Amino acid sequence: MLCDFYSLFPSQLKKISGWPRGKSKQWYLVQTLPNDFEELPNTKRVFYQLKAIQHTALMYLEAKGIVKITAMPNKQVQLIGDAVPEKIRLMLEEDSLRNSDYFKLIVEQLSHQTLNGKSGLKMKTGLMEFLYD
Repeated sequence: MLCDFYSLFPSQLKKISGWPRGKSKQWYLVQTLPNDFEELPNTKRVFYQLKAIQHTALMYLEAKGIVKITAMPNKQVQLIGDAVPEKIRLMLEEDSLRNSDYFKLIVEQLSHQTLNGKSGLKMKTGLMEFLYD
């Protein structure tokens, strides 16, 4: 969910506390992101409203056999590569967002950060409750 949120609103990456590490190559990339979107008055609300859309999309993809969702407690989503229709695969390969530096930052760096705990993304983003991790 976090990666989807930041893909939709990349300028919000600037508001993640202590990430990426200051003065790093990634930090400079985040600082140079344009504020293309209007300021979100309540980012937590937008984040949770996206949850219903994401859930519906995942259930559809699972029903079509494109992804597999593992059982609790982790509930991980696994892409079944052979099941992705060729038309969608070509569209994704040509997508400019997918090839952008900030998208690579989200996928390759943000997605591998710890979610829970005092230094986790829940705390750093302020988008999810973290006090009881």
